[in-house]
Amino acid sequence: MTRFAIISMGRSGSTYLSHLLNSHPDVLSLGELVSPHTWYADCEDMDIHTYLEQRWFKGADVAGFKMPWQPITKYPDVWGVFWAQGYRLIHLRRRNKLDHFLSVKLAQKNNEWSSEVEYPDQSVEIDPNHLLGFINSSTFVDTTLRTMCERGDHLAVDYEDLVQGRGHDKLQEFLGVDCVNLAPATIRARRLSRGEAISNFAVLNERFATGPIRQYLDEPELL
Repeated sequence: MTRFAIISMGRSGSTYLSHLLNSHPDVLSLGELVSPHTWYADCEDMDIHTYLEQRWFKGADVAGFKMPWQPITKYPDVWGVFWAQGYRLIHLRRRNKLDHFLSVKLAQKNNEWSSEVEYPDQSVEIDPNHLLGFINSSTFVDTTLRTMCERGDHLAVDYEDLVQGRGHDKLQEFLGVDCVNLAPATIRARRLSRGEAISNFAVLNERFATGPIRQYLDEPELL
């Protein structure tokens, strides 16, 4: 059996990637198996190694699950399980940090984190200083996750590339399965453009008229 884990920050597209992999006939990709929101939270006296062995997937040659940053901080021992059991780690990041922060803010405003329905409220205001803080913290987390993943068998992928159809073959080769056309059964929660979804987009344009954050405002939208 090939085991894998999707390592990422929240709102980075891990649900999209999980559904993408599930569209392959030989791959089983589940949600967060080790999380405060799952059954593991009720049996924390059981070590993670035993938990995953008991919870493991029957009848699947290639199987894995999502492991976002927040559960990793609560259950850091999972790294030892990954390395000891030979997991293949997929480090997923969202390259456009403005879109990433916008996704976080919309999910918070709508109290909707499933990434499987459209947000009822499609617009939100973004504080420039909060955006700066998020960019700094998320860049640190991305770097930390990449460093940890590099200790084992790993593949780094960007959400933007996956949505545009790039890197699908490389992803399947990494998991050791035949390359087929992958098509996730997901919808886009945000239907408005970046400029429409951010109610004070003009303020951000003025504040970040120059500098590295400019690239996030100017980058073409994902379709």
